[in-house]
Amino acid sequence: MKVLLLLLLSPLQGMGASDCRQEDFHFCGDRNQTQNSSVIYEHGPAHISIENTAQALIIRRPFLPNRRNSYYRYSLPPVLGRYRFCIYWFKANRTLSLVYGKQSFLLGGNPSSIITRGKESQKTERTRASIFSVSCISEDGKNTSLVSHSEYFFKASPENMPVWEQDVEEQLTTLDSLITRPPALATGAVEQRMLRHKLGELEKTLAKVELEGQNQTFGKATVHATVLRVQPTRAPRNLAFASQREEGGEVHGFAVDLPGSLFMTVEESEEVMEHRVLLMDINSQTMFQDENSSHILGDKVVGISLVDTVVTNLSDPVVLTFFHDQLLRNVSPLCVFWQENTTGSSGSWDSYGCTTVAAVSRTDCRCNHLTYFAVLMVSSPEITYIHRDYLSIITYIGCLISALAAICTIFFLYFRSKQRDQITSMHIHMNLLGAIFLLDVTFLISEHLASSSSEAVCRAGGLLLHFSLLSCLTWMGIEGYNLYRLVIEVFNAYHDHFLLKLCLVGWGLPFCCVMLIFLASWTNYGPFSIPVYESVGGKSTNATICWITSPLIHNVVNLGFFSLVFLFNSVMLGAMVREILRQNKKGHKLKHVLALFGLSILLGIPWALVFFSFTSGVFRLVSLYIFTIINSLQALLPHRLLQSAGPGLRSGLAGLKVLLLNVSRAVTHDVLITFSPTEGPMTLNMTEKGKAGKIQLPKEIFQTLSSQTERVVVTVLNIHQLGMFKELNQRGQVLDNIVVGITVGEMSISGLQDPVQLTFAHRQLPHNPALDRSTAQALMAVASTGCGVAMAFSIFTIAFCIFLRCRFRSEETLRINLGLHMNLVGSLFLLNLAFLLNSGLSGGTQPATCKVLGGVTHYCLLCCFTWMALEGCHLYLLFVKVLGTYIHHYLLKLCLVGWGFPVLVVGVAGVIGSYGEYCIQTMDHQVIVHLCWITSKYLLVHYITNCGYFGLIFLFNMAVFGVVTQKICCLQDTGTVQGDRNTWKVALVAMGLFCLLGATWALVFLTHGTSSTFMLYLFTILNSLQGIFIFIWLVVLYYPKTKETTGSLIHIIKHNKTTTVSQD
Repeated sequence: MKVLLLLLLSPLQGMGASDCRQEDFHFCGDRNQTQNSSVIYEHGPAHISIENTAQALIIRRPFLPNRRNSYYRYSLPPVLGRYRFCIYWFKANRTLSLVYGKQSFLLGGNPSSIITRGKESQKTERTRASIFSVSCISEDGKNTSLVSHSEYFFKASPENMPVWEQDVEEQLTTLDSLITRPPALATGAVEQRMLRHKLGELEKTLAKVELEGQNQTFGKATVHATVLRVQPTRAPRNLAFASQREEGGEVHGFAVDLPGSLFMTVEESEEVMEHRVLLMDINSQTMFQDENSSHILGDKVVGISLVDTVVTNLSDPVVLTFFHDQLLRNVSPLCVFWQENTTGSSGSWDSYGCTTVAAVSRTDCRCNHLTYFAVLMVSSPEITYIHRDYLSIITYIGCLISALAAICTIFFLYFRSKQRDQITSMHIHMNLLGAIFLLDVTFLISEHLASSSSEAVCRAGGLLLHFSLLSCLTWMGIEGYNLYRLVIEVFNAYHDHFLLKLCLVGWGLPFCCVMLIFLASWTNYGPFSIPVYESVGGKSTNATICWITSPLIHNVVNLGFFSLVFLFNSVMLGAMVREILRQNKKGHKLKHVLALFGLSILLGIPWALVFFSFTSGVFRLVSLYIFTIINSLQALLPHRLLQSAGPGLRSGLAGLKVLLLNVSRAVTHDVLITFSPTEGPMTLNMTEKGKAGKIQLPKEIFQTLSSQTERVVVTVLNIHQLGMFKELNQRGQVLDNIVVGITVGEMSISGLQDPVQLTFAHRQLPHNPALDRSTAQALMAVASTGCGVAMAFSIFTIAFCIFLRCRFRSEETLRINLGLHMNLVGSLFLLNLAFLLNSGLSGGTQPATCKVLGGVTHYCLLCCFTWMALEGCHLYLLFVKVLGTYIHHYLLKLCLVGWGFPVLVVGVAGVIGSYGEYCIQTMDHQVIVHLCWITSKYLLVHYITNCGYFGLIFLFNMAVFGVVTQKICCLQDTGTVQGDRNTWKVALVAMGLFCLLGATWALVFLTHGTSSTFMLYLFTILNSLQGIFIFIWLVVLYYPKTKETTGSLIHIIKHNKTTTVSQD
């Protein structure tokens, strides 16, 4: 780079037209050689100087720091006389040459000419001599004649100052610090462009840096730069380069093979003294992140460039080989290059001009140009193109049928819903069907709009499709709220303009949402390409629809919103199932099943199958078929179910029955009225008998009337459906939810000699599941003892995990597993401690203290559930997830979720005042235990945050448990786990996972019914001793006899990965 001083002279023409080289500076003059002399080439300040003496022609320019104590000596012709000499400076390859008469010298190019200062044979006095006929090329390109002198100096401009190695290292350090700073500060489009600008400046510096040898590598952290100097030859050969092996990452290194034709192409345009190839090795995707947040293999980006040359359309490809770990099944590597976006936004990855050749542990990229390359990790579904065609056909046909069925069902409901108690529910159904119709139609035309030439039309289509989807999800949530209003809500369900308010939410909320997204950036909607990778021949196609272009918006708005709706609606459906099972009406089982199936579809429960599309294998294929069939026919199924099960549902919703009688005071006998939960009240003769309920009004009431006749009003109400007559802290349950009201005119009647007799007919009452005092006290004793013992073993478990983590420091997977177990056991310890404090202190605490204690207990319970879910997620990543990516600070992020998410839930519950004193009572309503917990007024908080949350976790964990168990059994069948002595360990692995994933907590769902006492004992014993079971499991599996046993979970995971890859 010191030669850069010569750049001060700027690009100039060569000495003669016959020389085809494009030198950037030359100096020519005549020298009288009066004695034997030589050329001295030595270090000088930041400029070029030429000095003439009788003994030597001295040329100076900046040297590398390690050569400044040396100089070069070249012998001149021995014949005396006048010689014409010229000095040439070539900026591109940083060379200085001298032509002296008919002799040429490449200054600094012959190592044998180096002389170290202090080792000269003798020192001679030098006599200055002038140089005649001097000329040079100035910056304006003119050939200028100079006055004769013995010495000439040429100053350097700032941009032509020499660049040394330390300058490159400083730039690399700055770039590394910008890349590795916190993600929130370095991942925006503006920041990425700034980083890539810094990278371009680094390339310019590398093009000018002064090198000591032929090749040199700079950098030690995120960015490494290698400069290769290639001397031109008439028959260029391939240039190969291999990086050093890297440990600890997905990519272990790379190799580059540059074809010889690359350098021939360059030489065709101009004759050069040297080629300079730049290799950029970048271990971060920070500055190369596209809008789709694409994942590249090992975050490795390799840049290849030829200084001052744009290389495209090579006849022989550049071969870039990435060496990496074995890729898991269902992942396809794709060689891509970075394409800058001319509009100024973030760039994108493109595969044009590149061919991918994938092997087990290496991927070859063959490209016809030079730029920045990487390997894009593409999820390759296991579904063949045949199944994709079948799914597409089912979707299109199903959407057509569903759209027609939606219209038919809307008319069916309109003409069948004239009763007042049905109007609101049926209108909600009609709005949901309208949203489904809109979704079907917009989906059918979306792909056709994407193929149109108008991008504005496609954006409008994507916005309309998103609005339709959000409207469907919103009306599903409103269906769940309506079910809550009819079945659970404890207050009167009447609201002014109720249906209008629901329509404002059902259609207004999605409209506001899509408008906000559109106004934030109109590019959020438009053509969205879905890459489809065929397994046959490696072909790839793109399916384009008009949709959301930002995956982040899709994940947050769509998946997040649906998850909330699904959680709420699942709880509502569970409450409806519980109500139907409680009533247990004979003769209506089929209608109840059809009603529940129809409700599950109306509530959008089958949409949850979308979460199973992230799995793999046959299970994923089956779930996709079920999801496609049910949801594309969503409007057809409720139409048929409402026709078959509608009468039963409508009769159940008729919550008010009224009988009006005009009774004369001359009546001679008691008035008898019959009633039932399904039939309205009616009069009954004295001789008639029936199994319905009866009301007997004594004649004494009417004989004391002042008027001749009086109106009697008998009302039979279903308080569940009408939301009436519910106590704030209700201790019991009204029989069949039937309340009978009797009024006689406007009279207040009391003190009757003959009482009013009411007879309620009912089925045989079930065994009362309420606890007696002795059973409750025994359960509390078992729970308290078990919690105390479990706390002690929890401490042992944590200590044992810490011991194992210290012993096996190099086993990263084992350390992460043990870290997860420690957090789960820690949450169990806190839950046991909170329960003991709660049961011991709640009876005599202040209200404020009780609220705090209830919140702490709820927090500990939610932490346990969350860590059970994280255990399942971790198993999912190890056994099921397609992309085995490395997650930075993985355990820390899990801790933020495991301990932080419950804080948010408990905080919201505490703000609305959910915590306080909660009493457990016996059958005769005597209080057994006072607990600080969620009060009875806020039981919905308990159902959603505890029952609903655990229900989702249980379903997910059981799915993961099934997959893991299946893989363990397969590994045992294939011989990975051999020997009878290891079979029990495999079984113990499964049992331990069953306990870790919280499956024993599901026994709480079996504590209702005739066997509830036994289940309560079993639930109490198993879950209060959960810490002991985990301790025994860990000790047996991880006792450190060896680093890895054939029955251990680590062993199974490793062999699972090996088996998966080998099957490919």
